[in-house]
Formats: sequence, structure tokens, C-alpha cells
Amino acid sequence: MLRYFAFLFLAVTAFIFSGTAQAETIFRCPNLSTVEQVGSCPSKEEVKAQQERTCMNQRDEDARALLACDDFDTFYQRKAKSLWALQMGGEEQLTYRSCVTGDQRQEKGEAVSMQVKAPERFSWLFCTYSNKESLSIKVGKNCKLTNGEDSMDCGPDGTACSAVCE
Repeated sequence: MLRYFAFLFLAVTAFIFSGTAQAETIFRCPNLSTVEQVGSCPSKEEVKAQQERTCMNQRDEDARALLACDDFDTFYQRKAKSLWALQMGGEEQLTYRSCVTGDQRQEKGEAVSMQVKAPERFSWLFCTYSNKESLSIKVGKNCKLTNGEDSMDCGPDGTACSAVCE
């Protein structure tokens, strides 16, 4: 009888822990031409209304400067973003891209560098491109760059940087 319970305990334990192992996924910076816009850009009037709501009760001069309360052009550049979808690591990911760059965003841009910031249950992957654009992608996994560092260069063709996520 004791053998039966020991066997049952080991079988249940093995079953429970077998479900917790997750496969690793390799993430590379996506080609910018494959990123698809899924949300619209806000109008200047919408951003102006957001600036007024954000800054209306802000009396601290340092906070007003940090928020760009007195400079609409700077505020607009920071806040005028739309939602984009991309394929990365075989999964669809969402990111925000600036609306200020307009049609230039479809220009070819090779990945120049990749960074990872990994709080406890997810990671942020930051891809910077040769056309000065950058993408910030939140991944629901713990990620590490393949070089073991916090950042890495992507090489001359933009493909040498990658992150392993599990």
C-alpha cells in the first residue's frame, strides 16, 4: 500500500511539473516593412485635448517642463502614436509607433541594436533601426539577449541580434 501511494505521489508530481516547462522562443527585431498599422493616429485636436487634461492642474514648474505642458510640438511628438502589429518569434506582438514620422516609417531600416529590460514576469525588447526609428515590444516571457549582455549590435545586415525568451 505504501508503494502505491509513493508511486501515485511521484506520478502526480511529475505530471504537475511537466506542464510548467516552457519552450524557448527566439525573438529577432522585425523587418519594418512587415509591421502593420492596426490603430489610427490621433488628430492634433485630440492630442491638444490630452495636453490640456494632462497639464490643467499641474502647478509644479519642473513637472510642467517634464510633461511639455507649455510646448505643444514637443508634447505632440511624444504622444502622437498609433498601435501596430508585428510577427516576432512566431507570435503576434503589439507596439506603438510615432505618427510624426508619417510616410517615412515604411522606409527600409535595418536593425542596428537590440536591448532587453526584464522585470519579473515579462520583458521589454527595444529594437533600434538605421532610419532612427525604434520599436518597444512587451513580451510575456523572461528574455535574455544571446550575447548575455543587456544590449547588442545587430551587425551589418541587421540580423545578428536576438533574444531567447522562456
